[in-house]
Amino acid sequence: MSAKRVALLRGINVGGVRITSAELAAVFTDLGLRSVSTVLATGNVCFSGAIEPATIERALSEHFGYSARVIVVEISGLASLLTRVPFAEDPERHRYVVFAAPSPDHTETWAALTAWDAEGEDRVARDPEGHVLWWSVPRGSSTTTPFAKATARAGTRGLNITTRNIGTLQKILARAS
Repeated sequence: MSAKRVALLRGINVGGVRITSAELAAVFTDLGLRSVSTVLATGNVCFSGAIEPATIERALSEHFGYSARVIVVEISGLASLLTRVPFAEDPERHRYVVFAAPSPDHTETWAALTAWDAEGEDRVARDPEGHVLWWSVPRGSSTTTPFAKATARAGTRGLNITTRNIGTLQKILARAS
């Protein structure tokens, strides 16, 4: 039996890219993947089966007419990741995980993000086990802080990067279990 995975899509249902969960699941099923289910309407697709992210990106790009970017994470890795959250829950802040798949062309951009100051409005910590950053930000400012703007710029410069709230990742884990 192949491992359970989640595809984390960047830019779904924001900026004019509108895709229903049913349409999204259908593309994954058409690729021959099994146990396909979506979580929330923000581009999270759980599935079983082995597939390259580039294959998913091509299928989504062709089907929906946009430049799809996907990061695939094994559910077991996600479960492990959620045991290492370095920031305590705080009712005044949101906690996120920033996932990246840096290519050789984008190592400088990724390095700049990983070197971010860990204090202040944006609190950022690097996960030593992969291309993941932990980010804690005051509630209501997840698109306006300096780090939020830096990650958005990194994405527009071609770095394959996407951010998920810890609560969303917990829902993904619950759905895939």
